[in-house]
Amino acid sequence: MTAADGGSAAGFALDPAHTLLFEATLYDRLWSKADRRRPKRTVGLGPSDMVSIFIRVCSFATILLCLLGVWPPLSARAAVGCDANDPASSLRTATGDCLSFRASSNARPGLPLIVFMHGDGGAFVNDSTWAALGEGADALAAATAATFVVLVRPGYSGPGGRSSGSAKPNDDDYTAENARLVADAITALKLRLKPTRTIVGGTSGGAAMAALVIARYPGVADAAWLVACPCQIQPWRAWRQQSANRNRPWSASLSPDESLAGVPRGVRIAAVVGDKDQNTLPRFSEAYVAAAKARGIDASLTIVPGATHGSAWRSREAATVLSSLLR
Repeated sequence: MTAADGGSAAGFALDPAHTLLFEATLYDRLWSKADRRRPKRTVGLGPSDMVSIFIRVCSFATILLCLLGVWPPLSARAAVGCDANDPASSLRTATGDCLSFRASSNARPGLPLIVFMHGDGGAFVNDSTWAALGEGADALAAATAATFVVLVRPGYSGPGGRSSGSAKPNDDDYTAENARLVADAITALKLRLKPTRTIVGGTSGGAAMAALVIARYPGVADAAWLVACPCQIQPWRAWRQQSANRNRPWSASLSPDESLAGVPRGVRIAAVVGDKDQNTLPRFSEAYVAAAKARGIDASLTIVPGATHGSAWRSREAATVLSSLLR
């Protein structure tokens, strides 16, 4: 999942999450002193103990939500996307499903269309990631003279709204049903915007979803822009178990490299990956592109020097590759 890089403010000013952390720590210390002065009991929990536990749990839960970018809660925000049934930020498919999206500021009918999907995030897109996606969308739209739409992946929710579908906390959701929802959403966008050309793409898990869409729904897109793609599911999961102790097995996701037989000959595939990516290693994209070429598919790979898993999609090289797919 990509996220915006954070920065530190000058001086001693604390952001909301650190303020809460400071207050909770101070409270915890004061309460601990009170605990030491209180006579010891040998059995049971009294009312004051229950209050202490409750306050501590609430404090740490609030801090966690702040650090994850989920505070204030979604219920306290103005509804957007499918939550508001807003046609400017959501669309209904022919089957009645709803997917939320964010369009670049230059969006209008008649331009090429780029539909982009974010990475994995346990069914949630946080504020910083959504802000970075919006900035990237406008920058790439300007660079390519195209409408750039960031689609909230099926089953995900966040500041951009929520989308129909199913997403899992462990991210094992590159499924046939979710691929169908994405394909239906692209079809609805094409009916609305009448683009001259359509590209589907994404970063990380979003790239895997894009790869499944072109394989399972011929004619939906003319090309695929796959950045930091986990295009070999099983080897990638084995690597993540070794490198990040992500040992929970995946059983629901489809692997893009095993779906290449469905990609039409006329579709172009452009894979991009950073040479510093320690998540979806370059070798996974290399193997996917090699397998695509063996099937006669027009596929290419660009390795971006110095780019990481989160930065590759915003690199100059990635923008150049994306522009080439529009020609």
